[in-house]
Amino acid sequence: MGRSGLRALPQGAGAQARGKAGRGDRGAEEGAAAAHYSIGILYRKQRNHRKALQHLEQAAKLEPKKAQVHYSLGLAYFGAGRKGDALVSLKQAARLDPKDHQIQHQIGVLMIRSNPKGAIPYLQAAVKAKPQDADYLHQLGLAFRRAGDLKQAERFMLRASAHKQQAGLSFDLGVLYRRMDKPQRAIEHYERAVELEPKMAAAHWDLGHMYSQVKRTADAVRAYERYVQLRGTSEDAAIARKRIQELKRK
Repeated sequence: MGRSGLRALPQGAGAQARGKAGRGDRGAEEGAAAAHYSIGILYRKQRNHRKALQHLEQAAKLEPKKAQVHYSLGLAYFGAGRKGDALVSLKQAARLDPKDHQIQHQIGVLMIRSNPKGAIPYLQAAVKAKPQDADYLHQLGLAFRRAGDLKQAERFMLRASAHKQQAGLSFDLGVLYRRMDKPQRAIEHYERAVELEPKMAAAHWDLGHMYSQVKRTADAVRAYERYVQLRGTSEDAAIARKRIQELKRK
């Protein structure tokens, strides 16, 4: 024993000690990331987006290679109205886990309105992974419709309707056939939409227009009257009332 009272470490022991310390630090980081992630998810479910972002951003800093963390962070950004940041996080999640169809689908959904052509490849990847998922097929059909490819839109929306009957899907098919100048097909799907969701005001409005187009005056009046019942205080209600009066004079 030297004068200091300390024994020299065996050769290589210092490196081993540093390795154990490093593993300990890494374990602490993983634990902290998991805690921030869990808390962030809880706040996101409560729609407290500000606090959710605080914790999920910290989790992403501690675990930058975890796709699920970036995915949840993207959803929190979207909930907070930060669409640009949401897409950045979701695309990072997709780079980390390109086989996760849920991530691909969510990116596509966020892009449909602003960049439908750009959304299509992401939604196609999701449909390729789950070819019978009605929601995936529906959203891909919407992207094609917004991109102006109405035949492809029809193809995927009809595939979706074969797997699931849903008012929103029927309404979107009605809109599609209206744009394709197929009034009878449009009416068929709008009628299905209000059958499934009787309070869907937009479908009643469009039915009023389509019934007028095919000279079904009495049905058009009833559709507009139903719209007024549902949206009597809206600006469009005044237009509907005017159309009702015009139709009754015919």
